[in-house]
Amino acid sequence: MAVDTLIEDAIQEDVEAITDRDGDAEDRERYQRTQDQRRQRIIKRFVGRYLRGIHDPDFQTRVGHDVMTNNYIIFSHILWRLLFKGWVSPEYVAESLLNIWQLFWGSKDTPGYLSSLHNSQIVGVGDVMKNNQADARLLVALYYVSRLTRAQKADNNRLALRDVWRNVLQNPLYQVTAKVLEDAWFILGRALIYDYPFVTDIVEELSQLAAYDTRTGFIRDIEAASQLPSGSWTFEKARVRNPPSDALMTIDCLVLSVTSDTLSNTEAIRVLQGWMRFEERRYYRIASPDNNAVQILLRYDAMEQKGDYWVRGEDPLDIGLIAAGPTLWSDVMTRMQSWAQDIDGTSVDSTSALASA
Repeated sequence: MAVDTLIEDAIQEDVEAITDRDGDAEDRERYQRTQDQRRQRIIKRFVGRYLRGIHDPDFQTRVGHDVMTNNYIIFSHILWRLLFKGWVSPEYVAESLLNIWQLFWGSKDTPGYLSSLHNSQIVGVGDVMKNNQADARLLVALYYVSRLTRAQKADNNRLALRDVWRNVLQNPLYQVTAKVLEDAWFILGRALIYDYPFVTDIVEELSQLAAYDTRTGFIRDIEAASQLPSGSWTFEKARVRNPPSDALMTIDCLVLSVTSDTLSNTEAIRVLQGWMRFEERRYYRIASPDNNAVQILLRYDAMEQKGDYWVRGEDPLDIGLIAAGPTLWSDVMTRMQSWAQDIDGTSVDSTSALASA
């Protein structure tokens, strides 16, 4: 059933329900609202009811993984179509997509529904997704919602979206191929007829999403990794001398306020690499003070590609060249970038290709 028909039928059912009952003043007032307002209310009621139902563990157990998978695919497609209807705000649809993605693929702190399935069930789920192009459609929707959260500077939603995308990239069920990328490009081209991106644009957006972080999120992660209490790490301004000219300058410094025993050379470099992944800077400085005096200090000059680790009372240790290093999803994103370049390079006329699809 088309999305348009589904919503129109829901509106008619709602109108009849209100008409058939006596109702109070609020019901009568709702009945007088415009069709657009009623449509928006019905859509939100439908989406909210669906999300509550599919999150219910009893429902999940009762219907099984086949029904859950097909529901996920159908509902995701309905939400994708709603993004371009103008019936509800794109922000509402994006948050609903994020909700269903977190349920299936997991969030930062919660494993998704797919993680509860056995291997034999996973194979069946993967086949259903491929047969319905759900793998390509997921890429398309992630790309679009990523652009939306970036434009709106919606940091919390963007971080949550990033976590979903990282989970997808690390899930063996999800296998990105050149064919999946090309399918995603054609699907997006049909939705964004006058503003469709190249495949490299799609992959670049998704690459930025995978690497996205904020200072608050970064600090929370490194505190969790070292099992430190909240507030142990902070960003502060530091006045330091620039070695070539010896002139004073102000730079950002990442400060560990708890006992300095936790900031070993290895740990300091690990924190530095994490910082480098989401912020490109000339100077990086990590310190652990004690009684207002610096006890441990790591300094790194990204342009000169050199730095040192220093503990009070000891000679500085040269740490050499430090790179941000690979992530668990780096290889996948590298392959996607290569495929994207190949697809764009062999598309002689992108507009004609999409028009003839």
